[in-house]
Amino acid sequence: MHLKHLDILTAGTTWRNLIIVQLVTDEGMIGLGEATIEYGDRALIAYLPEIFTRAVRGCDPRDVDGILAAMVKADYWRSGFIARTAFSGIELACWDLAAKAEGKPVWDLLGNPRPAPLTAYANGWYRTKRDPEDMAEAARHVVEHHGYTAMKIDPFGAGDTTLTAEEFDLSIAIVRHIRAAVGDQVELFVEGHGRFDLSCATRLAKAMEPFRPGFFEEPLVPELNHHIPKLIEQTNITIALGERLSHPSLFETFLRDCSNLVLQPDLTHIGGIRGAQQVSAMANQRGWRVAPHNAGGPLATAHNLHFGITSPNVFVQETFDDFEDPWVMEAFTGSAPIRQGRFERPSSPGFGIRINPDVIDAHPFVDLHLDLFAEGWEQRHAEAMN
Repeated sequence: MHLKHLDILTAGTTWRNLIIVQLVTDEGMIGLGEATIEYGDRALIAYLPEIFTRAVRGCDPRDVDGILAAMVKADYWRSGFIARTAFSGIELACWDLAAKAEGKPVWDLLGNPRPAPLTAYANGWYRTKRDPEDMAEAARHVVEHHGYTAMKIDPFGAGDTTLTAEEFDLSIAIVRHIRAAVGDQVELFVEGHGRFDLSCATRLAKAMEPFRPGFFEEPLVPELNHHIPKLIEQTNITIALGERLSHPSLFETFLRDCSNLVLQPDLTHIGGIRGAQQVSAMANQRGWRVAPHNAGGPLATAHNLHFGITSPNVFVQETFDDFEDPWVMEAFTGSAPIRQGRFERPSSPGFGIRINPDVIDAHPFVDLHLDLFAEGWEQRHAEAMN
């Protein structure tokens, strides 16, 4: 069995394009890997066929490690974000093919499944007015109607570097109201989206401590992440980061300088399952936990689920799936259901996801940009780039 073709499928949503790598073998078998990048779509789409032709075509997809190494060697820049996302999509599609060839789910190839189900946490649910009571009601709906026991919120509006006193108080009020609405048994994570300087992030962390967030994600402007150890010293809230790191080696600074973190590799950017396994091993050596970042569609969720099933220090997995436009779940079928806030273990060969081409074709690629520093971004209706 060898790889013959690479096809790129795209589906435009209200806030990003879902980008799917479809690998086809000489035997007609198809493997799927998600490479949704949110920013830089056209560059990625141009790069994918190039790296496939240079390093992947003709290879046996079951040689996942060999293919990943060949792509890295064939790319002069090696760890650029566009390249690493391409490597990831291809690597993940190879896992899909390798498992299908064995008639097994991917997690079964990876081995050592966890005994307990993996907890899901909801994101993308707060597409409502940025008002404490409105957001609290939306959070209550996530728990009562969808059964989630964990969720994430970015309450900070268009916050950039710091917040006015009014915006600071509103952000904390949102967290306070959500905690009251969902109760103490629901895990609440707070997203920072890389917004703040050290002073503002510290004040926010201290103000949120009474509401016991499970972690405060990406609190600092990325260029200020060297201050993360100082922030850790000044708050009882665990700090989480990693989605912007496109190579496992980029985590090493935080492993060296920080006393504790939740690490958040994104499988669609870090080098697929192998890259995420390297990060998980780093965390395991320190006794730290892993919560993989996932802003992709149902296929990306499936990638993460199969990885998490075989990674004991993955304690929770992000998903947008229940809060996408309904057609997204029609376009990608076969997802493992979430019951009482936990993923059921999938049993279908590969990642178990099938694509409905008619639905994909009905939602073509769109040129848009979700500006996280614009008022109302939480509605997730991105502006068209014309």
